[in-house]
Parts: sequence; C-alpha cells; structure tokens
Amino acid sequence: MEQVADSAEHTKKLEETVAELCSRLSHANKKIDTINERLADREKQLSNANDKINTINDKLTIKTLEVNELKEQLAAFKYRLFLRTAEKYLPGQPELFDSEDAVQTHEEKEQQAEEPKTAVKSYERSKAGRKALPADLPRKEIVIDISEKDKVCACGAKLVKIGEEVNERLQIIPAKIYIERTVRPKYACKVCEGSGDEDKPAVRIAAVPVTLLPHSIATPGMLSSVFTGKFCDHLPYYRQQAAFARQGINVSRQDMSGWQEKVYEKLLPMEALMTSYLKTGPYIQMDETTCRVFGEPEREDTQKSYMWLARGGPVKHPVVIYRYYPTRGAPNIQNFITGYSGFLQTDGYEAYNTALSEHAKTNPEDHITHVGCLAHYPRRIVIRGKAA
Repeated sequence: MEQVADSAEHTKKLEETVAELCSRLSHANKKIDTINERLADREKQLSNANDKINTINDKLTIKTLEVNELKEQLAAFKYRLFLRTAEKYLPGQPELFDSEDAVQTHEEKEQQAEEPKTAVKSYERSKAGRKALPADLPRKEIVIDISEKDKVCACGAKLVKIGEEVNERLQIIPAKIYIERTVRPKYACKVCEGSGDEDKPAVRIAAVPVTLLPHSIATPGMLSSVFTGKFCDHLPYYRQQAAFARQGINVSRQDMSGWQEKVYEKLLPMEALMTSYLKTGPYIQMDETTCRVFGEPEREDTQKSYMWLARGGPVKHPVVIYRYYPTRGAPNIQNFITGYSGFLQTDGYEAYNTALSEHAKTNPEDHITHVGCLAHYPRRIVIRGKAA
C-alpha cells in the first residue's frame, strides 16, 4: 500500500512538474511571438529606411547630374565671356590633322638624330620702344640751329658741324573742306541776237557736268568721306552731323541717309557685276549675323534681322557681298548660289542644307559641294566637352 501511495504521489509531482514546464513553455512561446513581432516591425522599419535611402540616392544622383550640367554651362559661359572670340585650339588640345612632324616615319626621325648638329646663332630680342614711322610718308624738315655768334669758339676759330640729332613726330592736318563752285559762262550775239546762226541756240553755255547726285551739294569726295566714316570707322550719321556742325556746316543725318539710298540705287549694276564675279571662283564662303533695324515697316524695333555675306571669286582677288534680309530663312541663300558650281563653305546652320536640297531640284546644272567650317570644330569640343 505504501508503494502505491508513493507511486501516486510521485505521479502527481511529475504532473505538477509537467504542468509547470508547459506553463513556462507557453510563457516562453509568448515571449518568442512578441520578439518575432518586434523583429517583424524592425524588418519593416528597416525596409522603409532602405526605401528612403534608395529614394535619397536617386535624388542625389539627379542633383549630381544637374550640378555637373550647371558646371558645364558655367564653364561654357566663362569661356565665351573671358576668352578670346577668335577661333583657336586651346593648349593641350590635339590637332585635327597631323602636322608634318607627326607623320614622319621612325626611320626619318632616327636619321635626323644621327645627323651632325650645327650651331645656330642665339635669338636676339628686338629692342623695346617706339616703332619707326612709315618711310613713305612725306617729311617736312625743321632745322633748329644755334646763332652765328655761338658758332665761334672763344679762341676765335669757327665751329665745325660734327653731326646732328634728329627727332621725328607725326603731324596731322584736319581734312580740308572747301566749296567747289562750278561757273558756266553764257554767250550771246549782240549784233544779230542769234538770227545769223539759227542752227545753234541764241544763248550758248557749256553742258552741265554729269554728277552722281544731281541737285545735291554732295560731291564724290564728300560721299566717300561720309560712307567711309559710317561703314569703316563706325561713325553713325548723328556723330558726323555733329562733326560738320563744329565746322559751321549744316548737314543733317537725314540728308546723309538719303544720299546713301540714292548712291546704292546708282551702284546696283556694279552689285550685279560683283555677284557674277563672286561665282567665278572655286569656292564661296557664307555666313549671317544678327542686326536690328529701327523704324522698319510692319516690324518691331526689337525684332532680329540678319545681314548675310558671301565671299568668293578668284583666290587672289576675292570679293565680298553684303545683303540685308529680315529673316534667316533658306530662300535668302538662293540669291547667292544660283548659277554657281563649286564648294560652299558654311557653319552648321541647317538652312544651308535645306537651301542646297531645294536648289538641286530646281537647278540640277549647278554642282555645289557643301563643306563645313573647321574653325567651329574646336569650339564644340570646348563647350560640350566631347567631340562633334
């Protein structure tokens, strides 16, 4: 009986122990579930953080690209603003074509290295200072001599000239302005009053000389001076008007502008000859530049207009034609190339390709080869940072 009681008590303790272990296991499972939930939350938070990091990285990449683009634009702006406008290769930039030295063979270089060296006189730098005045300009000599009294020595002997010092300065006399007065005497017969020679007029006078602008005060010399001042020396008509006023001469800018239009109409035949002469050479160079025209009918003063130019003719005696057009369209090019065969050199403006395509359809007898301008090649490398 005692054994049975001990066995029952032992079984009860085992059951209590198992129950306690099950309770602990259940409690541990709850803790594990809690920990798993926390881990899941941490993983979710980590995933969200990774998404945010990826988003930030994407934004950073976009901003980096924008910064690089702005840097390139800034570099291009500085290049245009501060560097010389003339087209030239920058230091360190490779040549477009190999020079003669670059195409030498290895054998030629070794042969030159083995050749005996010859001593060459060192370079002498030219002296600094003012350059000599042109030798072809006329000279007016002014001699400043000492008095005859100073030419006698204290010993009584006469001094002898042993040399001289010469100093040259440039003298300018302002343009000489005078009135060209043309006088035509009249003649008549007081005896017969012209009845004795009816084939001729009673009053005889020389014919009026042929002038470029009849009934105008402007002579060819004055017109040349006015137009040279405007187109060569960049002196607008209002400044030339003020210059004439200082001389007491009343010539308005409207007068000079009117002279310009009338002279241009007179020179239209010469322009036609120059245009024909332009097409006799092996190549034509063309370009256009912007300008503004004030007071042009049906156009605003702020609108862009264009001055077109073409250079061509024989190589040793070229000619340049300037023409104004309100637009930059391809039809403006037709007036320069109709009846021409040869090379046409331009920049990369697409209107030239369009004009040549249309010209080939309407004028198949003109064989024109379009070539590019090498001066623009290094510019594209510098500004865009890559080859064209």
